[in-house]
Amino acid sequence: MGNDRKSWLLWLNPIAITLAVTVGLLLVGRLSDLWLAPHAAERLLQDWIFVSDPEVARDVILNVLQVVAGIFTIMITVVAIIVQLSATRYTSRVVDLFLADPFNILIFFVYVVPLIYGFWLSNVLEPGAEARVSTGIFILAATLSIVLVIPYFQYVFVFLQPRHIIEKIENSVEKSLRDAVGAPGRIERAQADVSNSVRQLSDIALSSLSQSDIVLAMHCVDSIKQAAVFYIRHKAQLPPRWFEVDRKGLAQTLARRP
Repeated sequence: MGNDRKSWLLWLNPIAITLAVTVGLLLVGRLSDLWLAPHAAERLLQDWIFVSDPEVARDVILNVLQVVAGIFTIMITVVAIIVQLSATRYTSRVVDLFLADPFNILIFFVYVVPLIYGFWLSNVLEPGAEARVSTGIFILAATLSIVLVIPYFQYVFVFLQPRHIIEKIENSVEKSLRDAVGAPGRIERAQADVSNSVRQLSDIALSSLSQSDIVLAMHCVDSIKQAAVFYIRHKAQLPPRWFEVDRKGLAQTLARRP
C-alpha cells in the first residue's frame, strides 16, 4: 500500500504544482489586463481554451503541434539513451521490463493521440465554422501531454534504479511459478522465464562485484534467496512435468561449454 501511494504521489505532486503555478500566473496576468482595460471585462475568460475564431484556432493548433512534437521527440531520445545505458550496465532485461510497463505504453498514447487529433483537426477547420469544442479538447490534451513531462522523467529514473529492476525480476520469477501452478500447459514458458530471471540476477550480481558495488551485489543475492524460498514453498503444488529434465536442451547447454 505504501509503495502504491508513493507511486501515485510521484505523478500527482508535479502535476498539481505545475498546474497551480501556471493557472496562478495566468490569473494574475489576465486580472492585470482587466485592471488596465476595464472595458474588456466580458472577454476575461473568452478564448482561453475554447477559441472561437477558426483561423486563430488553426494557427494555435499548428503552433501547439510543433511544441508537442518537439517535446515528444526529445523525451523519446533521452529515455532511449537512459534505458540503453542501464541495460548495458546491468542486464538486457531492462528493455523488456521497460516496454512491458503499462505506464510507459500509456505515455506514448498521451503524446501520439493529441498529435494525430490536432493534425486532422487543423485540416478540417474552415472559415466561419464552429470549432470551439474541438479546439478546446485539443488544447486540454496538449496541456496534459506537456504537464506529464516532469513526472514521467521522475518515474523513469525511479524505474531504472537497480533495486527496482531487481525487484521486478524477482516478481517475474514468482509470477512464472504461479503460472506454472495454475496453468500446467505453460510449463515450458514458465521454466524458461524462471531460468532467464535467475541468470539475469546472477549477471547483475557479478557485474556489481566487478564495479565494487557490494551493496547491490548483496541485494541480488538476497533476491535470489527470496525467489528460492518462494519456490520451496510452492514446490509441492507444481505439476510433475515441471521436474522433467529437458534432455535436448541439457545436451545443447553442455555442448556449448568449453
